[in-house]
Amino acid sequence: MKIVGRNRWYVALLLATATIAHAQSGGSAATTANVSAPVAAASPVNAKAQRAANRQLAKNVRQALSRTKTLNIVNVTVRAKQGVVTLQGSMPDNNQIEQAAKVASAVSGVASVRNDLTTIRQAQ
Repeated sequence: MKIVGRNRWYVALLLATATIAHAQSGGSAATTANVSAPVAAASPVNAKAQRAANRQLAKNVRQALSRTKTLNIVNVTVRAKQGVVTLQGSMPDNNQIEQAAKVASAVSGVASVRNDLTTIRQAQ
């Protein structure tokens, strides 16, 4: 391809501009790609999916607790956030509190259990 007359200057200007831009970006296309890569963790879609996963995990733990016949879970609240399950509320005795923590930790997807359950004194 032959560049004639004034077009030669345009080509030279384009090449010079491209060379300067390349030099200012660090000289490599990989560097430029890494700098401009979007952050996916902050997207609303991922946040929505995480909230749904948290709700499902809390539901699974509540179901496991309710299936355990020796537990009285009337006053128990279950919360989940990224695999960490928090048990809050009150139970009749320490044995049930310990058992509830064991049952919760056995549920698939539970990374750890924070047991904030307390005992309630029953009127005699």
